[in-house]
Amino acid sequence: WYGGGGFVQNLHTTRERSEAIIRELREFLWIDRGTRLLTLDFTLYNSNVNFFSVVKIAFEFPPTGGLLKSLNIRTIKLIRYVSDMDYFLMAFEIIFMFLVIYYCIEEILEFSKKKFEYFQNAWNCMDMILICTSLFYIAMSMYVQIVIGSLLKPLLA
Repeated sequence: WYGGGGFVQNLHTTRERSEAIIRELREFLWIDRGTRLLTLDFTLYNSNVNFFSVVKIAFEFPPTGGLLKSLNIRTIKLIRYVSDMDYFLMAFEIIFMFLVIYYCIEEILEFSKKKFEYFQNAWNCMDMILICTSLFYIAMSMYVQIVIGSLLKPLLA
C-alpha cells in the first residue's frame, strides 16, 4: 500500500506530444533507485457496446529488487439509456417509482388513521423500512444520472 505522495506526469492526447514527454522523463532519469511504484491510469470508451473501462497498470519495484506487475480493469456502463432494451428497463423503473409513491401515500393515510398505534405492528415498521429504502434508491439513481450526464456532456458533444 502506497500513500498519495509522489510525482505525477500526465501524457498528452496526441501521440507525438506524449512520446516527447516520455523521452524527457527518460532523459532526466525520472525513474531511479528510489522509485517504488509506477502506475499508468487511463480510461477507454467502446461505443459499440457502450462501456467505459478504467484501467490501472501498476509496476512495483520492491527494495529487494525485481518487478511486480498488477492490472486492474473496471468496466461500467455510464450511459444508461441507449438501446430499446434500455428504454424498456426505464419504463419499469418509472412504474416502480409510481408504485412507491402510491405505497407511500397509502401508508401515510394508514398512519393518519391509527396515529402512533401504527408503529406497534411489526409489518408497518417493515413497510416504512421498505419505503425508505425504495425512496433512497430512486433518489440515488436520479442523482447518479444527473451527475454522470453533466460530466459526460463535454465528452459526448
